[in-house]
Amino acid sequence: MNDNKALLEGFSDLLESLSSHPFTSTTDGENGSTAWQKIVDSGFLGIMANENAGGAGLAIPDMQAFWVESGANAPEIPLGLSMLISGLIEKKLTSETKNLPISIALRSVDSDENTLRCRSAAFGSSAEYFVVIDPLDPTWSPRLLPKNDADQEDLSLPSSSHRNLTWSNPHSFGEKIDFSYPWLEAAALVTACTMTGSLNRILEITLEYSKQRSQFGKQISKFQAIQQQLSVMAEEISAANAITQYACMESLEVPHPLLSGVAKARTSQAAEKSLKIAHAVHGAIGITEEYSLQRFTRALIDWKTDFGSESFWNKRIGKYLLGGQTKNFSEFITTNL
Repeated sequence: MNDNKALLEGFSDLLESLSSHPFTSTTDGENGSTAWQKIVDSGFLGIMANENAGGAGLAIPDMQAFWVESGANAPEIPLGLSMLISGLIEKKLTSETKNLPISIALRSVDSDENTLRCRSAAFGSSAEYFVVIDPLDPTWSPRLLPKNDADQEDLSLPSSSHRNLTWSNPHSFGEKIDFSYPWLEAAALVTACTMTGSLNRILEITLEYSKQRSQFGKQISKFQAIQQQLSVMAEEISAANAITQYACMESLEVPHPLLSGVAKARTSQAAEKSLKIAHAVHGAIGITEEYSLQRFTRALIDWKTDFGSESFWNKRIGKYLLGGQTKNFSEFITTNL
């Protein structure tokens, strides 16, 4: 535990030293390639890998705090997902690939044997490789694919980091990842933790701004209406922290099949309310490029629907409840969660 604490402190210090400006790209400029290379050189990308492979052998319960830190300091890059993937498929990664940012993308239903499509791929602007999974077809083996081999299409939202990706050459469908793993649940859990980190950050920013901004001769933090909204925001974010920590603690070798979805759904719910409050308190300054709030709120808008939206996971959890053998809701919670 003390070793993990020291690792976490070093990880946090590293990200804070690199996060004075957004990670606009991992391949261009001072804030891109140089910052990413410092992360690579630090060795933190591989901390989930076995010690024999140069990692620290950290499991999911150990990783929650690291994923939260990545969301609090580097929302533009798939750091949490890269750490997960590096630990899971280290033997599939070449010496070059393992040092690149890797994300997870979902195979679209309009894909076929000649075309592989991924709509709104998470971190499409910053990831260099993707583990493509099919959440609807468990018999379809995931693939590790380079983004440069795909046709890339920006979304209509200029603020989104997502991209539509299409691999048109069947021979470019990459190497199969031939082991069974709950990829969707893992991606949802990592994203929930990352979201929690960004939520923590926007709460800090909003509280600080409310103490600095004055109206009618006093700080806006002194107004009861503002205090009430900040309290709601704090409650929502506290719930996000609690559920992601619990979901990770209950996940050992693999993510908990239900709690991962609960964590993603509850964190998305917290984000929906917190985003509105944060921007309402800030007013127009909150959306300006120079102000840090938008770095995190833009990312949270993207992440809310990544790897299952709130409604997706609520429906799946509801099916477990209705299709199970438990007699009532309380028994379902105590037995399955």
